[in-house]
Amino acid sequence: MHATKISTQNLLDQILEKIFKQFDTLAIIEDTNAISIRAAVALWRPLEPKEVACHCISAICRLQKPPRIYAEKTLEEILHRSINNECHPGDRDDNLWITINDYKPPKTQTEWEQTCFLDKSFHGYYKWPKIIKYPLNKRERYTRENMPEQVAILYDRFIDKKYVAQFIQFMVLDKETDNSLDVTRYRMFK
Repeated sequence: MHATKISTQNLLDQILEKIFKQFDTLAIIEDTNAISIRAAVALWRPLEPKEVACHCISAICRLQKPPRIYAEKTLEEILHRSINNECHPGDRDDNLWITINDYKPPKTQTEWEQTCFLDKSFHGYYKWPKIIKYPLNKRERYTRENMPEQVAILYDRFIDKKYVAQFIQFMVLDKETDNSLDVTRYRMFK
């Protein structure tokens, strides 16, 4: 209601006018010729399609990734011994296998595929759930014969050495001054 009054509108207009006078800078117009304008347009035009192409390739690679296989086991099946189901917070013998200090890396492929990695670090600190659902370290591996058509297109592109060389050159030369991690490009190869 107060905002529609003429005095309030005038006050707002005066405040905006003072702000514009204090902080507005005049544009510096340089005398540019047509050649420099065309050169600037030619330099900046390809950057946006390259960035969009990078996002598209990253999204397609993420969509073609095979799904994870999950397993559900009880803690007795994982530890091969019975556990106490009472609430005892802290490090105990039954939860040392999820701590970093007790981790022993697997030495063979079969040991790696049988290793249980929990992505929920809070499991086991107080007590264990009845059933633990965790992703297996085994994924479907594509061969040329059982590869879906969409994955085959990506496979053919990345097998071509000329394409890979151009792609690496684009990745390296696109942002020479920017040393920060580009999440999109990281996801592309993840």
